[in-house]
Amino acid sequence: MRIMPVTATLAGLAGLSMAGVLPMIGFVSKESLFQGFAGADAFPGAGVVAAALAVTASVLTFAYGMRIFYGAFAGPMLQRQLHEPSWAFIAPAAVAAVAGAVLGPAVSVLDPLMRQAVLDAEPWAVPPYFAFWHGLSPELFLSALTIASGLVLFSERDRVDRMLQRLPRPDGAAAFDRVHSAVLGAGAVVGRPDRSDSTAAFLARPAAALVVLGCVGVFAADGPGIRAGAPSDPVDWGVLALLAVAVAALVRTRSALAAVALLGAVGLIVAVWFLLAGAPDVALTLLLVEVLTAMTAAFVLSGLSPRFPRPRRGVAAAALAGAAGLVAALGTLALTGGRELSPAGAYFLEAAEPETGGRNVVNTILVDFRGLDTLGEASVLAAAALGLLLLLPGQPDGTVGGPRAPYGRVLGPAHRLLLPGIAGFSAYLFLRGHNEPGGGFSAALVAGTAVAFGYLAGRTGTRWLSPRPLLAAGLVLGAAVGLAATALGDPFLTPFTIPVPGGVLSSPLLFDAAVYLMVLGLVVTVVDRLGISPGSTGDRGDRRRRPDGGRVLPAPAARSGPDHVRIRAAGPRGERTAAGGRGAGTPGAPADRRRRPGRDGRSAAAGLRAHRHRHHLRHHRVPAGPGPRRAPRRLRQPLRRRARRARRVRGAPAVSALVLALPVAVPLLAAGVLAAYPGDRRVHRLITSAVSAGVLALSAALPR
Repeated sequence: MRIMPVTATLAGLAGLSMAGVLPMIGFVSKESLFQGFAGADAFPGAGVVAAALAVTASVLTFAYGMRIFYGAFAGPMLQRQLHEPSWAFIAPAAVAAVAGAVLGPAVSVLDPLMRQAVLDAEPWAVPPYFAFWHGLSPELFLSALTIASGLVLFSERDRVDRMLQRLPRPDGAAAFDRVHSAVLGAGAVVGRPDRSDSTAAFLARPAAALVVLGCVGVFAADGPGIRAGAPSDPVDWGVLALLAVAVAALVRTRSALAAVALLGAVGLIVAVWFLLAGAPDVALTLLLVEVLTAMTAAFVLSGLSPRFPRPRRGVAAAALAGAAGLVAALGTLALTGGRELSPAGAYFLEAAEPETGGRNVVNTILVDFRGLDTLGEASVLAAAALGLLLLLPGQPDGTVGGPRAPYGRVLGPAHRLLLPGIAGFSAYLFLRGHNEPGGGFSAALVAGTAVAFGYLAGRTGTRWLSPRPLLAAGLVLGAAVGLAATALGDPFLTPFTIPVPGGVLSSPLLFDAAVYLMVLGLVVTVVDRLGISPGSTGDRGDRRRRPDGGRVLPAPAARSGPDHVRIRAAGPRGERTAAGGRGAGTPGAPADRRRRPGRDGRSAAAGLRAHRHRHHLRHHRVPAGPGPRRAPRRLRQPLRRRARRARRVRGAPAVSALVLALPVAVPLLAAGVLAAYPGDRRVHRLITSAVSAGVLALSAALPR
């Protein structure tokens, strides 16, 4: 202590507070713990057992704290040239040690802050009360017993050491090696299914865990927990039949395209079921998720085989699947239906509009009452997106080039057709989310649909629509909204308003915008990292692709001679030119005057037909003579037929664009109608009929 007095004093203060010695703040904390342990009533005598264990642990803490302080500062000097460290090194410890000594008698200063923290976390809880002196109480006796026992244990440390030396000492190195080997062996057993290429290895464990959890729940519950609800509507049975047909077809199909379509159909049917159950917000979200999932699957399927291998299903797999489905159904029946409204649910229904001004209770819970939970969940989404960015290869800036857009020629017009409507629908859902079904999450899913569609069409190349800026902006905005409330003197993420010209701007809208940015950043990350790698879908040979997906065909070399000219079909209109002749328009005109496809790709098919016709006429020569070179009669008719056919197919990409836009436009249209009329049962039945008809038509049209 003579060499390092400051360090010794700070270490002593910290040790006294940790041991719970009067008047440190650790004394107040230790008495509160003793009070809680003594009042335990889990079983008869639980308070006595808990208090004895707490006193034993506190005695050992006091004893080893004394030994550490005595050995470091009061024992014999074993090291020379010791000195006090710099203040920058000991300042953090000094703040904590001095605060522990000062705030012990002044703990009442901290009491309002701790009470408010408890009420913010659990509004229905009774906050505790902290005081420095409670008088002569059982907790004070336990504290005195702890200090006395700790002093006795410290004073008899030599005898305690000799007793401990006589105890058998295990070989720590050997024990560590055995535990290490056992952990590695267990890891190999647990990770062996993950090294399999079969999906059954990944699905078996969660399915088995679901069955085990269901069995434990049945035995642990007091009763069956399944109550008879209201009789089912005939429409519900029809939806159930459609769902069974779609699931059966999904299990039987071997086509990857049919599997994705049927999986989306299952999601749409479940969304209809939510709609009939009176949950339009859940149905809207599920509908948007299914659209986005189907569009993302287009990237994944491009690198896979169009046919699944024939599975080797056995009786065990069928039994496990059936048991998992049965447990899930029973769990759903037990947890829904006959349950009464909870006190928390009643509070939110009553206080949502008066306290937040919003009529959409789900959205007010997410951005007003439970904003901290929403921020944590959105941060998890951002962390998952950052993991994808780090683990999966992709473009450094998240943009897409030409080779990654194999469907650009047809999907480009469809994307331009749907993009304004999708953007407007996203803004509509975002702005109305506080009062009607919608909000930042649903609006971000709609915007993600436009992003995925644009990636397929090769129309995204803006650097601002990259994952990192979106995720960073969302995290910063969400934290800034919460910290602004703290700066105003309210708890973190407390709603407030900002005066703006023409009205006010509410903080829940800004927080919803943060959620929007983070969800959109995750969607952009998934689409970009699962997108088709450059060159994987490019044409073979010397064919080149333009950024918009159109193809530029190489022109074959013209054959000409002194007495013959080569007849060329220049473009979709059947124009003919002759190398070196007057048919080229001007003397010395270049032989290759064919029309290349336009920027929008509308003449790509016509150019391909012209190229094939030039290949057909490669070996036909016409003797040169005076006047314009014309093809013989036997060749003029094929040329005219080819030109007419080229003119007919010129509008094919636009028609294909409209056809391919329907799978995206129809669900989005249904979502828009659902958002506009969330409480109209006639609209719900109309959407149900449309989805049912679509599923039946899809089941009949898909390949087996």
